[in-house]
Amino acid sequence: MSLISLMLGIYMMLFLVMDNFLDYDYFMKSLSISSFSITLDNLSFGYGFVVMFISGSVFLFSLNYMDGDFMSLRFGWMVIFFISSMLMVVYSGSLMHLFIGWDLLGISSFLLVIYFENSSSASAGYFTAIVNRLGDSGFVILFCYFICMNIISGDFIFLMDVEGLSLYLILVGLFFLAGFTKSAQFPFCAWLPAAMAAPTPVSALVHSSTLVTAGVFLLVRYSYFFMGNLFWQEVFMFISGLTSVLAGFCASVEQDMKKIVALSTLSQLGFMCYSISIGAPEIGALHMMVHALFKASMFICAGGLIHSIGGGQDLRFFGGICSGGGLLSVILLFNLFSLCGMPFMSGYYSKDLIMEMGVIAAINSFSYSLMIIAMILTSYYTLRLGWYLGGGVSHFSSIMSWGGVSNFFIMLSAMILSTFSFFWFGVLFEYLIIWPHDENLYMSLKVTDVIIFMLIFLFGVSSLLMNFYINPFKNYYFLFQRDMWMLNISTTQMFSMFIMKFSVIYYMFDLIYMEILSSQGFNKVMSNSMNYVENVRRGGYMLVFMWLWLILMWLMVFMYVI
Repeated sequence: MSLISLMLGIYMMLFLVMDNFLDYDYFMKSLSISSFSITLDNLSFGYGFVVMFISGSVFLFSLNYMDGDFMSLRFGWMVIFFISSMLMVVYSGSLMHLFIGWDLLGISSFLLVIYFENSSSASAGYFTAIVNRLGDSGFVILFCYFICMNIISGDFIFLMDVEGLSLYLILVGLFFLAGFTKSAQFPFCAWLPAAMAAPTPVSALVHSSTLVTAGVFLLVRYSYFFMGNLFWQEVFMFISGLTSVLAGFCASVEQDMKKIVALSTLSQLGFMCYSISIGAPEIGALHMMVHALFKASMFICAGGLIHSIGGGQDLRFFGGICSGGGLLSVILLFNLFSLCGMPFMSGYYSKDLIMEMGVIAAINSFSYSLMIIAMILTSYYTLRLGWYLGGGVSHFSSIMSWGGVSNFFIMLSAMILSTFSFFWFGVLFEYLIIWPHDENLYMSLKVTDVIIFMLIFLFGVSSLLMNFYINPFKNYYFLFQRDMWMLNISTTQMFSMFIMKFSVIYYMFDLIYMEILSSQGFNKVMSNSMNYVENVRRGGYMLVFMWLWLILMWLMVFMYVI
């Protein structure tokens, strides 16, 4: 199915767009079959191919990684459920289908995060669910607004004509809330490293290429919704730049290998969102697809290396792994080169265009400076990871010694992804996504020289940053960065405390007032009444006569007074 998506996308590019037969944006806006509509364009076909292609490779990888797991069949069905939800979001042509797919995406990702039945997985799943549902609330409010306006189309273009600037800003803010939480933008970015408690195949599929990019896909698809508002564009730029810088600093001090790869994903998500904010959503879509391929390959390679040493994820145990890692470590190093944006690697074609468009747009120089800092940090933590993998003392004899037939699936899945993602896929997606728009991106020679000089300068700064370990304040710095600038406390624990306090109030209200007014309170009243009647029946007749005599006496006194 992934090959069908790719061939249809190439067919659209070569024949439909080339001959100007139909418009690119929505060449077939909807295919209505009993009120069911789907959107077919270059973006949906290209991203649908990426999702299906990575899913197939991850399934091959899971044949070895999940070998021996008694619940592997359940894991397979959960992954299929997630893929179906993702494809519903990608090809949705109406608001109803988009909302259903978006909600199912959150449910399936939560089930995959808590796959391992332990406390860390449960905590990570709760963390992920709280943050994502907070963002989904913005989508729910938007959906309710559309229902009130009697609009079920997936096209948001009518919102450009809403009456009142304040209403427009609120609607765009709700839209951003949904996209930011799903794409783990600041300040909702702490859930992504925590979700690494899931199995490595889940990380390769969900937390590197599909779930986190679903928010970016939504922002790319409906970028025209906020592109005319300079205020939200500048806010979007600043948040994306801050997210990339935050992820870069945290990855520079992290020792968990899976979390380093997850933080690198968070950093690249900032690059994608920055591209959208400067008015180049096509380049953001290009980087989203290219990054998904080589990042999934990176997760598979990292998972294979982790699996080979018995599940250890501490980076300090991977010293000298290139000497015994064989082809798997070589593929991982090539993925690191692509992550850095080395020329003629797949990441180069998209990241170079993003930085060029940032210079050409010239909207906010401070946000562009943040992206330059993020590039420096990307080079640093990539060089640091490569330094650990290539240098040091090996703690095991050879990775290939544990292999055999079971190792074949890991090598095959990594090789398939790397073959497509290293070199020519960047060029292919560049022509598939950007070329139909006929945009010419030219930079002056001075700016190009500055970028080349910066690429050389980055490695020098990276080597100097490695000497930071002699700083006496390094422990406080490491603690601050590993807690992601205390976002774990500010965005989740405080919100969780508020929820828990509200639950305590509800618990007290339920026990006190609702118990009295509900069926249990009525049961208590009836029980007391029946006990009184029973006591009267057993011999309390004298008491009854006394009460009746007192009542008659009071009546006589009352009548005499009157």
